[in-house]
Amino acid sequence: MRAGTPLSLLMFDIDYFKIVNDTYGHSVGDKLLANVAKITLSSIREGDILLRYGGEEFLCVLPGANQHDAAIVAERMRIMVMDSHVKNLEQEIKVTISIGVATYPHDNIFNSDQLIKLSDEAMYVAKNTGRNRMVSY
Repeated sequence: MRAGTPLSLLMFDIDYFKIVNDTYGHSVGDKLLANVAKITLSSIREGDILLRYGGEEFLCVLPGANQHDAAIVAERMRIMVMDSHVKNLEQEIKVTISIGVATYPHDNIFNSDQLIKLSDEAMYVAKNTGRNRMVSY
């Protein structure tokens, strides 16, 4: 806010991750988490921040990114994850992610808690409207 530049937050999680864990075990789930982290990290700029928020949820902070820029990054992440796989014995396990995007100042956001809340709401819209998609708040 002090710099007067936009700031976007992406919140995403792995679709149907519990089913993957229950079907293939936690070690495969851990491989999938690491793979998603590696892929999404490769899709962002130096200075952007990717972190695991809890379970299979991640946050990606995009300083200086407006809503349009954030949507481009989110869609690139979504496609890269969808096109990847993790090998388990002879199987290729594929997953998708659902992403919510919120942007300061576009979404009338005044603090970090609100930014997280709105990106979370957008992510749940993505999940509830079919998964494997990106939704901007």
